[in-house]
Amino acid sequence: MPRPPEWRFDPRCGRLVLLSPEREAKPDCIDQHNCPFCQNHESETEPEVLAYRPESFTPNSTGWMVRVFPNKYAAIRPPLGQAEVIVDCPHHETQFHQLPSEHIALTLMAWRDRLAWYRLQGKYPFVQLFKNQGPQAGASVAHCHSQLIASQKIPDFVQRELKHHWEQFKKFGQCPLCQEIRQQETQSRWIFENSDFVAICPIAPRQAFETWIIPKRCSGHFETLHSKELLTLAEILRILLVRIQKAADQPDYNLILVTTPQTWEHPFHWRLEILPRIVNGGGWEWATETIITTVLPEDAAQRLRGINDN
Repeated sequence: MPRPPEWRFDPRCGRLVLLSPEREAKPDCIDQHNCPFCQNHESETEPEVLAYRPESFTPNSTGWMVRVFPNKYAAIRPPLGQAEVIVDCPHHETQFHQLPSEHIALTLMAWRDRLAWYRLQGKYPFVQLFKNQGPQAGASVAHCHSQLIASQKIPDFVQRELKHHWEQFKKFGQCPLCQEIRQQETQSRWIFENSDFVAICPIAPRQAFETWIIPKRCSGHFETLHSKELLTLAEILRILLVRIQKAADQPDYNLILVTTPQTWEHPFHWRLEILPRIVNGGGWEWATETIITTVLPEDAAQRLRGINDN
């Protein structure tokens, strides 16, 4: 029986690592013929904690559109945290951008509702929502899905960004991302916008064609999105994913929600990040935590702007 997950701190270098031996048993790239995420396979997963289906259907049965349940191969477990799987659709779709915008909005609604639930519980201050699209991005099941990990610990990287955002806010008297939106409206890293959101390439990308979706309404809390914003977010996300697929030769990618942890009391501005997995880091990157990116964000934005959406 594998040992349960545990946090370990290396005092010699100050590094904190989550050890999770149970993850070794995780299946590898299940295909559609034995996929536990497909409809009619509900008994092969943990009991659901949320599902969007007609009221006439019973829990853990068919008829759902999006379904959420605890991760059977969780990287973290109580009391350290909790992990969940959000299955995007009942049929065996492997490409998230192939779903209609209305259905993508349901996935984003599940993100919102589960994040709100964890905030209401108040047990875990840090909740991370993310999608691993494709094996190069860490996905072991091809069926479209995303994940939630709730933790008692707020990662150092997240705390550093929160503090930097607050320092910039105090220094300039305004939200750094609001300032970024205003500056980029006429500059070269701007991609496109709709009524509620903008898409840009960040000034210092970690991967070629990294893009951010930023709400025009300055808010630190993703769970405050209302129904109209969920749909316009789904629309801009789908279009942006299609453009990245065309511009960067169908890359795998990570979709990451950056939002405010429960215990953070200062202003923040949430965003979605799309990280195409085009180049894997080498020895220099691991040794120094220095990121090397081969495509300028200005060039990436120009290529993404020029793609026809038809």
